Parts: sequence; structure tokens; C-alpha cells
Amino acid sequence: MNSIFEALFVGIYSTQIAFLLYLFQVKKNLYLFFFLTGFLKHFIGYYIGLQSYYCNHGNACIRVLENGKQEEERNKYKSKHREGFAMILESVLEGWAFVSLGILFSKVIKKREIFVCFLIGFVLHILFEILSIHESFCKANCEQTAV
Repeated sequence: MNSIFEALFVGIYSTQIAFLLYLFQVKKNLYLFFFLTGFLKHFIGYYIGLQSYYCNHGNACIRVLENGKQEEERNKYKSKHREGFAMILESVLEGWAFVSLGILFSKVIKKREIFVCFLIGFVLHILFEILSIHESFCKANCEQTAV
């Protein structure tokens, strides 16, 4: 996958979480809305296997873990099981990242909170790619499974 496609996917996924929260009227408190969008995006993503998928197909993980091997030669990886506190902490940090960017973007883009969530997901993914945070994630959290 390339980084732009990944960022589009993350933006769309963030939008889906935001839309669900919008249906439950969480939008009335913007801070809570953005925090829960980021928190749930990370938390749910882990439990439905998005992080394991990223270990195998993510641009940064392919670069770091497989070092140029062809698709058919690659071993399979999964995201390491993380204890509850670590998962909660990562999700809280992502929630606060959403709040920070959400408030900033909302000053420019008025009354479009769901679109703002798309932008936040997209921008954070690109930013994490540039800062090599995704590569650090791959090294720390992806473990090889038996082939």
C-alpha cells in the first residue's frame, strides 16, 4: 500500500467512527466528540485486526520488517497482544491528538465535524509516516507468526 492510499483509508475509517458518534448526539460537545473519535478509532481498530493488517501490508512495516522481499516471500506478522493499560494509553493519546487537531481545523472549517475527522485521520497518518512513528510501531508491535 502506498502512504496516500493508507491515509485515505484512515480518513474514511475515522469518518465512520465520527458518524456513529454523531448518531448518538455526541457532537454537542466538540471536545468529547473528537476525543471519542480518536480513542475509538485506535481501540476498535486494534480489536478488529486493523493493526495486524498494517503489520503485513502497511507501507512502513513492509519497509522495516521485510526489507524488500517479494509479496509471496514475506512472512506473516500480527500485532502483539498489548495489556489493557497500554492499549488504553495509546487510545487516550490518539484521542487527545484528535482533540488538538479537531479544535484547530474546526476554527477554519465550520460546522463540518465529520469532514474534520476525515482530515484529522488523513493528516495524522501522513504526519506519523513523515516522523517515522509508523516504523517505530512496526518494530515494537509486529511479531512474526508461524508460517
